[in-house]
Amino acid sequence: MLLEKIANELRNHIPSGRIAVDNYATKVASNYLHGGKNMTDQIRKLADTEGLSDEYVKRICEASNHKVSSHLFETNSDKNFQFDVAKWEDILSAPEEKTASVYDEKPVHYKTTSIKTASESALEQDPYYIKTDPMENLLDINEYLSRAEEDIRLKVAYVGNEMNHVYKELYNEFGDEVRSYGYFKVAQAIIPYIEADLVESLTYDGITKNLIKEEDLFTIEKVASEPVNEECDLLKFANYYSKLEKEYIQYKLAHEEITQQLELVRNTLKKG
Repeated sequence: MLLEKIANELRNHIPSGRIAVDNYATKVASNYLHGGKNMTDQIRKLADTEGLSDEYVKRICEASNHKVSSHLFETNSDKNFQFDVAKWEDILSAPEEKTASVYDEKPVHYKTTSIKTASESALEQDPYYIKTDPMENLLDINEYLSRAEEDIRLKVAYVGNEMNHVYKELYNEFGDEVRSYGYFKVAQAIIPYIEADLVESLTYDGITKNLIKEEDLFTIEKVASEPVNEECDLLKFANYYSKLEKEYIQYKLAHEEITQQLELVRNTLKKG
């Protein structure tokens, strides 16, 4: 009964095909943006090692291109950017035997056979099919949770790397403004638009790197009530960074939760 209870409680955490596509694309886009690795080559290698279907390859290419495009749009002032898109046409070869749909609940695709067991048929009809043997079912959930944990861990790593990259760009923009107009004027201009914690981080980094002197913090100047350009790169980077920070916190919490669930399942399996 204990095994069945655990299985029922954890069944909602089985990762879907959409999640798997998103996570493959996240890794591919990150490697391209921060490592210069060709996306088409990356996805071709994934298709070979994971045995992905043609439809799956197309979806990963589309998702990877979307992630790179969104990143470049957020971080480039010039919106006429170009990048090497992932081309599924260059990856797919001759038609292969039909594989499971890209939106199947099991991310790893398998070849269909002419004879199917009762459990296989039930699984196709109900993606949350629970096997009769609780221990066997728990083993399956352990596998699914392991994949989900890896998926979320990749998201945490990607968003963390993205935060570091964006913060560097943000600090560079902040530094340019401070050198041009002085710390007080810049701080007064951006405080209404940027979260206080982020302004504080930029300020302390500026002091550490000798961009800002401590006396600048106590210097008060008259500032004309000029309108702030809300489309400037400084505010764009700041808003994007804040968005990433919230995502990072959510993914970290999700990773902690699923790790605890995975540990519970594994401890139960050890006890037999």
